[in-house]
Amino acid sequence: MGIIFSVPVAEPLDITAIHKAESEAKKSKSFVLRNAKLPACPRRLPYLSKLREVDLSSNRIVEMPFEIGRLYKLQSLNLSQNFLSKLPSSLGDCVALKEIVISNNVIDAIPDQLGQLKLLEQLDASHNRLFEIPPSLKNCVSLVYLNVGENLIEVRMSFRRMQDMVHNALKQQGGYAIFNERKIRRIKARGWPPNPDPGKLKGWGED
Repeated sequence: MGIIFSVPVAEPLDITAIHKAESEAKKSKSFVLRNAKLPACPRRLPYLSKLREVDLSSNRIVEMPFEIGRLYKLQSLNLSQNFLSKLPSSLGDCVALKEIVISNNVIDAIPDQLGQLKLLEQLDASHNRLFEIPPSLKNCVSLVYLNVGENLIEVRMSFRRMQDMVHNALKQQGGYAIFNERKIRRIKARGWPPNPDPGKLKGWGED
């Protein structure tokens, strides 16, 4: 049986709140509209090309538009506490992104294109339905914090290759932590198997 989740019932949009957020965004370069019961991303948002921050947390959004990739200057994106099941691959075109928060959704995969984000420092994908960490994230050379706790992830990494990539062994510290002096210093993944067999770890870093 597949995973079942309920899609929220659409309610009338608060057009006034959307217009107000758009107006303020033109001045502040931040589009913030939380707890507005939005069923979708506001249509004009991807065309506000000067945006540095987008916060649509705590809404009822089920899908983000492909056009979000137009926001080349976007540095911070918060889509936490929505009903997203996937992310558009075009997010990899938002090359200025430093922070992405997509926690508390129903996302089952992170697009490989996120590996194109060379400036990305923080990615919080906790409390979703992820089955794996995409190998492409190793290309996010600025990444220092990755939270994939409370997902459906199986530990499928090559222990030896993982050590080569992070220069340290996998350590348990209230969950799983991977420390690296150059790239990823911490990967929080609470909820992974408590006693993994190193001989069965395979996947990340394989060519």
